[in-house]
Amino acid sequence: MQDGLPFHKKYLNLFIEELTKGASWFLLRHHSRGWKDFRVAHERGSHVRVGFEDSPFLS
Repeated sequence: MQDGLPFHKKYLNLFIEELTKGASWFLLRHHSRGWKDFRVAHERGSHVRVGFEDSPFLS
């Protein structure tokens, strides 16, 4: 994503620290290059969106 930070656990942790307790959040990644990062985000409390268009990349 243009103008976005590259995924790194330290950036994710900083983001989470700044959230209001109980806030909803999710991770946006390019499917084919970053789907494994969703697990890291989910383990830290993110919401998960799985759409039909994701299935060719994860199956």
